[in-house]
This record gives sequence, C-alpha cells and structure tokens, in this order.
Amino acid sequence: MKSWIETFQKSRVWVFLLVGSANTLIGYGIFGLAYKTFGMNYSAALIVAYILGILISYSNHRRVTFKSTSKHHQAFTRFGLTYLLIYALNAGLLIGLIEWGGLDPLVGQAVALIFVTIVSFVVQRSWVFKS
Repeated sequence: MKSWIETFQKSRVWVFLLVGSANTLIGYGIFGLAYKTFGMNYSAALIVAYILGILISYSNHRRVTFKSTSKHHQAFTRFGLTYLLIYALNAGLLIGLIEWGGLDPLVGQAVALIFVTIVSFVVQRSWVFKS
C-alpha cells in the first residue's frame, strides 16, 4: 500500500506548488528585505530576488519536483532562459500593477506571482525538465 507521501510526490503539480511556494516565499522575503530594509527601488529589489531565487529554485525543482536526470548544462541553460521570460512577464505585470493599477509594490508582486507561477510550471514541465 502506497503512503500518502508517495502518492503526493507523484503528483508533480502539487510538488511543484509546494516546492515553488517555499521558493516563492524565500524570493518574496528577499524582495521585501531589499525593498524595505535596504531601501532599493522595486525594480532593483526584483532583480536581486530573481538572481538568488533562480539558484535556489533550480536546485529544488531539479532534485525534488521533476527528479531530473538531464545534463545540468542543458537543464540550467533552459531554466535560465525560462526565468528570463518569467522575469520579463513579472516585471511587466509589476510595473503595470504599480504604475497603472496604483498598487503598493509588495501587493503588486504578490498578485503578479499568481500568473508567473502558472507560466513557470508549464514551461518547466514541458521544456526544462521534460521526461
């Protein structure tokens, strides 16, 4: 009989959301720290959060979510390209939500994360770590 942990781990969507949530909280914390504590503007804070987040996220998703055996060079290159796309989407949404939507940068980033998470999963599953 399979344990609930084994069943849960086989559902990549749930594992992606769990691992991604941890990564997102870390990235959001870095964003907030850079923005509020270090006084960086929201664009610079987003860059810092993405650079550190990419390293953490790649390692966690490769090992835990997708259990990838692909070559690191190919997977990391694709992961990096994916995050360039995700960053551009995130930055565009964040600017729009702040400048045109009037949202606070912390709220705007929280809203933008919903959309970019979906795009990130689809691209990672179908291209970066495809089986």
